[in-house]
Amino acid sequence: GAERPAGMDFGFGQRALREAQLLQYDNHLVDVLNTLNGRGFEATACFDALPPVGRLPAQSVDADTLTHRYFPPSMTVEFAFVPEDEVPALIEESLLLPPLDLEASAEMLEGLGVLILAPLKRDYFAQYYDSLGGRTITLAAPVRELKGNTRALEFSINYQRETGLADAPADDAVSQASQDWKDLIKKAQEQKLFWYVRRRHLPSAANIAGAAVDAMNPEDANPSALVSFLSENPQAMENWNTLQKNAAPETKLLLKRFTETNLLEQPQIIKSILAEASAKENATAEDIVRILAPVMNPDIGKGLTLITGSDATLAKSLARDTVANTGALTEVDRLLRETPEDKRGEVVAAIKEAVKKPATFAESVIELKTKYKVTPL
Repeated sequence: GAERPAGMDFGFGQRALREAQLLQYDNHLVDVLNTLNGRGFEATACFDALPPVGRLPAQSVDADTLTHRYFPPSMTVEFAFVPEDEVPALIEESLLLPPLDLEASAEMLEGLGVLILAPLKRDYFAQYYDSLGGRTITLAAPVRELKGNTRALEFSINYQRETGLADAPADDAVSQASQDWKDLIKKAQEQKLFWYVRRRHLPSAANIAGAAVDAMNPEDANPSALVSFLSENPQAMENWNTLQKNAAPETKLLLKRFTETNLLEQPQIIKSILAEASAKENATAEDIVRILAPVMNPDIGKGLTLITGSDATLAKSLARDTVANTGALTEVDRLLRETPEDKRGEVVAAIKEAVKKPATFAESVIELKTKYKVTPL
């Protein structure tokens, strides 16, 4: 590819330099593998930094446990198969990204994502693609870093949440899909080396620039309360697990917000958001981020609090699963927050009428938003 004009490399070096770094890394990797007879190892044992794209030992992935050992445990690591003729384009694209600093702290690495790629011949890829039950699968690290101020319960919750293993459903379909991944990874490991690429963050539809950053105040979080809530609400737990499977880093950070006390005080909103986000088939990462984005609003829940203060009967109706699972309560909450005070009585009355018909409740809320000119998200 052509060089960028001078001054257009945004601090990441010219293309020739990036290619030279990749070549240097690859030569060093080959030397290490020859010394270790092809065995897997931790990248931090041999490298201070990694290029944004490169090869890694196939044996760094444990197919039986669906774990990895190459990257630092704080990073989000996913695995995917890819037609081998698409690998050059992925390398070209990823060369534009900054390198991975392996000497950075666990907190700095926590927002980074890496995708491990196993190239397959296109006909072989097409043969097995549909049986995998998803385009990517999250690989856990065998050992997570435990911060000194982390309580055991919080550590357990964070571990399960970040790896997507929180009470994952063990039905036959999921078990079979997991076994298909394991079998195909073992087959792919015959080629000795996989590729990895650094993941970009925050889809453009999220309208947020930069990398995923967790800005949540730990003092406002109550992970044990969320665990209790999910345990007592099987449908919410099922929806939670659906979102956890193959979740993008941005999705995981947004799901972490569900531990905040302002949301836990309005559990019907949690039910509603989880129901909406997990209901859409073939949802893209952008779709999920858009649905979960309201949890970032510090005012979320205040609209439903207004209803609780003015009409306790309506509040109980909105808390019913048949209503919460329509996925419309986030909009109800926002409708009450944005409606002028002199109009709230009308809106509450209209919602009270609409909630009598759960099957059409979501459509009724949309009509109310239009009538009262609530701005779209």
